[in-house]
Amino acid sequence: MQEFYRLREADAGLTKAEAIRNAQLKLLNGTVVVNEQSQQATRQIIQEELKPGDDKMPRFKPDPNKPYAHPYFWAPFILIGNWL
Repeated sequence: MQEFYRLREADAGLTKAEAIRNAQLKLLNGTVVVNEQSQQATRQIIQEELKPGDDKMPRFKPDPNKPYAHPYFWAPFILIGNWL
């Protein structure tokens, strides 16, 4: 969400829909800038989610260059209401 608001502030002509899409793509592509504390928390969450022996879902193989590519990090953010 920080990236969403940063994008909105940087470009007043950007709609909310465009800003959320761009923020999600930055998470997906690994181009978003995050602090070390957030990265450590992300690593911990990924390790907890990928416990061995959990065969309910296909295994997600995290890319070290794209730590936020898993939908867990970008999919929950949606817009409701006025998207302009």
